[in-house]
Amino acid sequence: MSYTPRKRQQEAIDKMVSFVNSKTTKKGLFIYPTSFGKSIVIANVASKFPDKYFINVTTSKELLKQNYEKFCSYGYQASICSASLNSKEVSKITFATAGTLISQIDFFKDKDVIILSDEAHIGSKKGSQLFKFLSAVKKSKLIGTTATPLRLKAGMGSSQLKMMNRDRDCFYNSIEDVVQIEEVVNDNYWSKLIYQIEEVDESSLKLNESGTDFTDASLKVFSEKK
Repeated sequence: MSYTPRKRQQEAIDKMVSFVNSKTTKKGLFIYPTSFGKSIVIANVASKFPDKYFINVTTSKELLKQNYEKFCSYGYQASICSASLNSKEVSKITFATAGTLISQIDFFKDKDVIILSDEAHIGSKKGSQLFKFLSAVKKSKLIGTTATPLRLKAGMGSSQLKMMNRDRDCFYNSIEDVVQIEEVVNDNYWSKLIYQIEEVDESSLKLNESGTDFTDASLKVFSEKK
């Protein structure tokens, strides 16, 4: 069974393909919410570059299997490179976890490679396994998909949220496409939310001196009471 992309999914596919075909050296982020159907987008993008090597890097064997099976549902063939799935095969199209992919650097280092990292916020720091793989491959183009492009950066006495492309420790440096949850909801592609209301005793919660948050001690008491 293959899947016909919805209008916004097709737009996402077209934007990714255009980015890969461009001459940019940027490492681009494509921000799509949970349940957008990224596995359909990934499957369609993977099929667009028969003259290159395509790698979909994922963070877990469950996500890898989902993306792999969605790709194969179109009648295509691919390899799995993941120790947790007992396979270290590589080919023109490979679905891999970063920890196992790093062992295949010698195979890919002279290839023309497209890497699409799903859940790109994980392992996106310079020095990560994916970064080491990218550094070793002479000709590569990286795109990443994520629903959570923000990082919490700790500072002197405070913390702040930063977009991944504004974080010096992150190797992604551009945002190429964004789909908001509201768009998916308005297009009726999310199930209706079911709210469950519970009575909660908040009397044990105490504000800190600045009044901006509850104290750790009171949160502990509150958590244990629940």
